[in-house]
Amino acid sequence: ISSGQGSAEAKAAALAGPPHITEHANRTCQPCLFFASQHGCARGVGCRYCHLEHQVNSSPRPRKQTRDKIKERVLQIFRENSRNLHDELQAEAR
Repeated sequence: ISSGQGSAEAKAAALAGPPHITEHANRTCQPCLFFASQHGCARGVGCRYCHLEHQVNSSPRPRKQTRDKIKERVLQIFRENSRNLHDELQAEAR
């Protein structure tokens, strides 16, 4: 099995989990930041965030000062080695 097929299988298995279909249809769901990433969501079917396709917002790139603040906050979360890393990063993205 190639890595592309494994990734597709992992995404298909994740979709079989809690579907969040009602929230997704109402546009009230919270998309999983990790699902569409190169490595996918490590929580798979146990993830409480939506793994369905979402429309990408094309907003302008934040200025450098803002990007640096965001980067520092993410690094701080990693340094704290939190048990809820997934949830904390999701919260920071809002």
